[in-house]
Amino acid sequence: MRWVFQLLGIMAILSCGMPMQSSVNAGTTKKSNSSVCDSCKSLVSAKIAEIALMRDSILLLEGRLESVKKELNQSTEGNLLQQKKLVQARDTISKQSEVIRLQKIDIRAAEDFNKLQDAKIAKLRDSINILRRSLAASKKAAVKQISEKTSKEANKKSSDAIRVIWHGATYDVFTVRYPQAQIRIVLNNDKGEHLRSLENTVQYFNGKKTTLSFAMNAGMFDDNNNPVGLYIASGQKLSDIDRKTEGYGNFYLQPNGIFAVTTSKAFIVSTADYHDRSDIQFATQSGPMLVTNGTINSNFKEGSSNKYIRNGVGIQDDGTVIFVISNQPVNFYEFASLFLSKLNCKMALYLDGTISKAYIPQLKRFDKNGDLGPIITVAER
Repeated sequence: MRWVFQLLGIMAILSCGMPMQSSVNAGTTKKSNSSVCDSCKSLVSAKIAEIALMRDSILLLEGRLESVKKELNQSTEGNLLQQKKLVQARDTISKQSEVIRLQKIDIRAAEDFNKLQDAKIAKLRDSINILRRSLAASKKAAVKQISEKTSKEANKKSSDAIRVIWHGATYDVFTVRYPQAQIRIVLNNDKGEHLRSLENTVQYFNGKKTTLSFAMNAGMFDDNNNPVGLYIASGQKLSDIDRKTEGYGNFYLQPNGIFAVTTSKAFIVSTADYHDRSDIQFATQSGPMLVTNGTINSNFKEGSSNKYIRNGVGIQDDGTVIFVISNQPVNFYEFASLFLSKLNCKMALYLDGTISKAYIPQLKRFDKNGDLGPIITVAER
């Protein structure tokens, strides 16, 4: 408080300079004192002015100090608020850390659970694989058993008959699994007389204690009921092959062919591709070929009006022999397409038409009348 001390100094000066009571040199002293007083007044005025200036400075400084105090108070409040926010953030972080810690525990638990599930799945997969192998073995055994049973049944039932519909016409179809069943082509009885009809043929075999399951005319013959072209019976060639490519009637409609039976299989071949074989037991030549190597005879016209009762024979890939006779008049193309598309025969031979006859007891069919040449028969072995 510098200005206070300065004010006290001024007052001391004024006190010291005051005139004292004296009788000596009164007039002189009065004059001197008057001069001193004037100097003191000037000094006092200057000091007072300086003091006032200092006071104003002090007041200004005090104002600034108050302002600084307010700023400090505000700063302190801000710091407290920031500290509070920091505390809240710290609490939030702590809570989040706890959540994260719990989540980590959950994740580890989930990982452990997944490992346990993976182990269970692996064990289950092993069980499934074992079961699959067991099922495969059981299936294989069952298939083998069924196959053996089917094979036995097939051996017991070496032929079958069915009536089918194809392009609006019905056909009687007789299936032979050769050599389980016995196929013969006969012409004469033991006396050398032509059998001529299916009725005579059935009676002939009944006399030999042989029950026929099927019989059908076996191809072309002349006016004397003798075979036209190749005819082999019981391994003996009784009529030579006819290789002419031109002539009258269906027999010469090319290509024509041969149906033959060996001791182990039956087959159909075109006449052009036929070669003598010593193992052929029975054979008949006829024409035309209906289907050759999976192709219908190109001479046939789809939609042709040339329709007759027709019969023929086909061979499936596994050697099964298929005999067919129509119940209504049909054309060559319809008859051939039946063998190829319905019966899956890639080789098929036309046997005859108009005079065609069949004996199929399974279908209760017995065409007794007729005047035939060679006759195909089937009997169970």
